[in-house]
Amino acid sequence: MEKDIERYRSKDVVWAVFLIFVGTIFLLNTTGVVSWSIWSYILRFWPVFLILGGLKLIMGKSALAEILLSVLALILFLFVGLVSYLTYTQSRIDFLPESVNRCITGRCMGFTGGRESIEKQMVVAQDDHPEILASRAVRLNIGAAEFELIDSDVSNHLTVRALYPSRYIAPKLSSEVSGDRLRMDFSSASFSGFTFFSNDRSEYDLVLGQKNLLTDLDINLGAGSGTVYFDEVITGEILSKVGAGKLVLRLGERSIPSERIVIDVGAGEVTLELPEEVGYTLEYDLGVGTITGNGNDIATFIGSEKRYESENYDSAELKVRIIAKVGVGTLNINSR
Repeated sequence: MEKDIERYRSKDVVWAVFLIFVGTIFLLNTTGVVSWSIWSYILRFWPVFLILGGLKLIMGKSALAEILLSVLALILFLFVGLVSYLTYTQSRIDFLPESVNRCITGRCMGFTGGRESIEKQMVVAQDDHPEILASRAVRLNIGAAEFELIDSDVSNHLTVRALYPSRYIAPKLSSEVSGDRLRMDFSSASFSGFTFFSNDRSEYDLVLGQKNLLTDLDINLGAGSGTVYFDEVITGEILSKVGAGKLVLRLGERSIPSERIVIDVGAGEVTLELPEEVGYTLEYDLGVGTITGNGNDIATFIGSEKRYESENYDSAELKVRIIAKVGVGTLNINSR
């Protein structure tokens, strides 16, 4: 009996429960059941690990302490997973009472602050920069937010409609001219303090005018989601870096970059939609993620070819160069 107790003491069950929890989330991520973006919510529960570590020091290494800590760890990790899923997806979980679903998404526990939001409009107008311009650069720095960027036949260079929680640091839009080039930088709202968990998300609608002006676009997206629909704006270069978020780039014939498209995907997903008549070359550096073309695998798990040409590349009159770096995420290139 004493040997059995000693054998049980030698096992770190809390660590085992943690590995099972992380492994389960990764499995759901890789199978597409849950988006990688959920990690931005799970990581907000980092104090849970400090609590478990402190309790382990206080309670010692007795068999009873190990059992209690194991049960507590299982309950806490289940709580973290369920709350993260609910706050990220805003979808109810059927096996939970409806009151619990409403409590978490409605913040009845009081951990996440108020629900007040601020709506704000920011503009870089044509009159703000009357100089004769040859080109412009647009840089977007988006965190855990949702955004949509479209081009339009309007006079303003950039118009942003922002909707964000009142307790956030306000979004920023700046512009300056260097020579004959206009640079515009937009940063989304950010947390103004610590939150245990939150389902607050800011939203941004961006409209790019002056579509005949040569434009370079640089997107830095964290754990949010966004779409870019360019039909007629003339582009030189499109750069995109995505962490755990999801980005859709949909380009019309006139908006195909004259230089290149550069895509850097960490644990997120990027979908690039091109007109059917556009051919492309793809130079890629792949980790353990996936690159697909029209639903078919181009490279999976440390691809070795490093270069790919679309089937219509030789016959296509309009061509584009794509450079991609994919970690554990996904890049989809689709023709429409």
